[in-house]
Order: sequence, then C-alpha cells, then structure tokens
Amino acid sequence: EALAMGGAGGVPGGANIWPELFVKMSEPADGNGLRQIGHINELVLKLGQIYNVGPISIPAIIARIKTAVSLLQICADHMAPPLRETTVEQTQKIASILEELGLLGEGSVANPCHSQSVSDTRAEK
Repeated sequence: EALAMGGAGGVPGGANIWPELFVKMSEPADGNGLRQIGHINELVLKLGQIYNVGPISIPAIIARIKTAVSLLQICADHMAPPLRETTVEQTQKIASILEELGLLGEGSVANPCHSQSVSDTRAEK
C-alpha cells in the first residue's frame, strides 16, 4: 500500500519470514509486474495475519515473527527477555498460516528465503 502511494520501500517484519516476497513487491511494476502485484499483495496480507495471533503489542509481534522463522528452521525458538514465547495455540495458528502460504508442510521448502518462489506458492489457487 505504501508503494502504491509513492513510497520507495519499507522495512516489513514479514521480510524476516519471506524476504523474496517483499523484494518482488518492491520491484518496478512493468507489464508483468502489474499483473503480479495483486497476487503478491494478497500473499503479504495473508502473511500479515501472523501479527494478529494473540495480543497486539510490539514485543508479541516480534515473538510471532521469531516463532514463524523458527518453524521454517531458520533459527531457534528461544526468546530473550523481554519477549515471551508464543503459546502452543499461537504457534499452531502461525504454522497454519505458513502452511496455507505453502511455506510449511508437505511439499514445502525448509527455508523459503532461498528457494520458495513467489509464483510457486500454494496460496496462488
């Protein structure tokens, strides 16, 4: 949305989970890019649902991002104070979102940062 309003980029938390998605979002929109931008935005919004799993606060959102990258086997799930680990229920909800995006589960890649293509996601249905 910021790019559509003339912004030059951003520092999205979701880029920790799926950097390629946000790189694609910020690439210049040529003929092909304009067609893809709607799909990419849908994926960004779906990924953003992770922020709404549980109470809304900056530390809680950071913990959810860390839980997501932990589920993708990028890092450990250990939280340093003042962050608190996500609950089992919150972790399951985050895993479900990642599965819906095709980033986790059967047929997914362990690290979407390097090999999951934006156009190859199951969420493209």
